[in-house]
Amino acid sequence: MPTFAMTRERCLDPEISHVFSFGVAPSSIDILTRPLGITFEDCYKRRNWIEHDGLPLCLISQDDLIVAKAAAGRKRDLDDIERLKRAR
Repeated sequence: MPTFAMTRERCLDPEISHVFSFGVAPSSIDILTRPLGITFEDCYKRRNWIEHDGLPLCLISQDDLIVAKAAAGRKRDLDDIERLKRAR
């Protein structure tokens, strides 16, 4: 979805899962307003903290990331799952 389609209403719609992409591959990022297969509440309990350049960052756990990628089912997500499992 192009970034110009990113509106407050689309981001907050609880019935729809939206992906907004920024940048150009391979340096692009996706922002998911409602990932599939996981809930914020459950993921938040299992979050991981890291520090990068003195800034504390909260990240989704690897297990929750794998569940979300499997639920999305896109080829690149399935490829990511294989890489994540090998990196363990």
